[in-house]
Amino acid sequence: MCKGSKNPELTNARQKKTLAKMLTPKAPNDMRPDEVKSLLRHMEYDVEPGKGSAWIISKNGRSINIHKPHHPNKPNQMKPGAIRDIRNFMRDLEDVP
Repeated sequence: MCKGSKNPELTNARQKKTLAKMLTPKAPNDMRPDEVKSLLRHMEYDVEPGKGSAWIISKNGRSINIHKPHHPNKPNQMKPGAIRDIRNFMRDLEDVP
């Protein structure tokens, strides 16, 4: 199991790298939505489309809405604020330290 987590062990090197990047003190500004979504799904979060350009991320009866990037200049980069929100949600659920 992941350290401090009730979730399956991260065996994929890419997912381990994504999680380590998300847990850095300063939220990264170069994370791609597909790698974040892959990590969340592996950690048993539900990731569903919301209204407009939003994701609804849920687990254990709790959920958050995250803005999905669609900027013409950086279409494949999530904003640091979204990464912080996801990280805080994961910490609230005690899935990460």
